[in-house]
Amino acid sequence: MFDIAPASNGPVIFFIILSLFFVLLIGLFGYIVFSAHAAKFEVDESGLRIYNTIYGKYIPKENLDLNGIQVVDLKTQTSLQPQLRTNGVGLPGYEAGWLT
Repeated sequence: MFDIAPASNGPVIFFIILSLFFVLLIGLFGYIVFSAHAAKFEVDESGLRIYNTIYGKYIPKENLDLNGIQVVDLKTQTSLQPQLRTNGVGLPGYEAGWLT
């Protein structure tokens, strides 16, 4: 009779790490979906503040071109469309991130 060598813990540890990765990934996607519905923009005398998104930001009033404000449709005014997304989220009906 021979003893069987015990199995290593490598596959178990790999499975635990992989499971944690997928849980975190699902949590990130859930947060992105939530933030798409909860995005809020606030303009006051100090500037523009964007809330509840993974890419929230504050822009001081002195950095805003208040004389050039206009409503645009990016589908028809293609010259104003961003050309390159360097970091962001693009889902049907929701786009957020750093665009140039």
